[in-house]
Amino acid sequence: MAGEGRELDMGTAMNATPEDSDAACFAGAMNITAEAKANRAVRTNLTDAGLQPYPFQWWHFSLGDRYWALMQGQPAAQYGPTTWPRN
Repeated sequence: MAGEGRELDMGTAMNATPEDSDAACFAGAMNITAEAKANRAVRTNLTDAGLQPYPFQWWHFSLGDRYWALMQGQPAAQYGPTTWPRN
């Protein structure tokens, strides 16, 4: 439930811009604390599970979309656009 955990030091807030974070929002940023680097190591688990990390935002991953397909060398995304039913 919300509020029952503790926020980990990830080096920046989510959605931090390169300008506001001195580029620490990049996945491979070296200008973050050792604790933040250790906390970001969870990314390895996510990539091992098949998610594609986005290099410019440590919190952003893709799975099955066109960015994932491109980076994974797949011929196409696993899913594409959809239309919402009209009432």
